[in-house]
Amino acid sequence: MTDSVLEKQLMFFTIFCLLAALCLFIGGSLLAYRMHDWLTFSLSVVVVVIICMGLFEVMTNTLAIAVTHPVM
Repeated sequence: MTDSVLEKQLMFFTIFCLLAALCLFIGGSLLAYRMHDWLTFSLSVVVVVIICMGLFEVMTNTLAIAVTHPVM
């Protein structure tokens, strides 16, 4: 795999995860507002934080692998 393909895949994965986190946050917020249930809102925030932490971990590991093992 070339570096440009790896970068495109990483960018696609990043955008997909951020959109999923945004949709979960908005859905949880709307559900909590309609039901007046702030436990649902706090759970949606926790899920979004976990997704963002996992995304950060994947990005740093992928970039570390790309730097330490360049593709010839």
